[in-house]
Amino acid sequence: MRLAWNRDDVTLEPLRFVAPPDRELARTGRFWPDDPCPGPASRVWHASCAFGSEEAVDLRLLVLDGSRVLCSVVSRLAPEGVEVESVGTFTEASRRLRERPPEALMVNIGPTPLPWKELKQLCERHRPPIPVLYESCVYRDPAEAGIGKLSPRAHFLHKPYSIAQLRGEVEWLFHAAEELCQQAQAGETDAEVLGS
Repeated sequence: MRLAWNRDDVTLEPLRFVAPPDRELARTGRFWPDDPCPGPASRVWHASCAFGSEEAVDLRLLVLDGSRVLCSVVSRLAPEGVEVESVGTFTEASRRLRERPPEALMVNIGPTPLPWKELKQLCERHRPPIPVLYESCVYRDPAEAGIGKLSPRAHFLHKPYSIAQLRGEVEWLFHAAEELCQQAQAGETDAEVLGS
């Protein structure tokens, strides 16, 4: 099974950078007045994964970003069928990784010092491992950000970058997730055959 990518240029609509009025959040539970997803902490955008076979494989990408911008852009770059889910805090991302792990993770690392190594270890220890794309405009490399040395299942992208660079990294992330899931499924199938 291979992901099918639309390699046409992505058209990005202008994004609004307007803070919601507190009364709107209190009244409706929605972060933005036109937001279909309730609550400020979690947003879900859906895209689709088109696979070469008729078997459907669901992939979820968890995006850790304090704003909606990265998730909005990545959801436009993701292949159809991929669920792109956003969380705004480190704590929420850690909880999701433990309770409902995604197949891939994208992290916007800001200036606030957080235990990034802990997040990295959660992803590396999960079976199958969760590939991660870190991005930052503050830090130039993973060591400076406090992540340490990256495994082959993690990449680091320093801003500013082009849409083409981001598209390439997002493609890498989904292909890595797909490959790790297939390896895990093959391993489970082998174990089932050996056990019978």
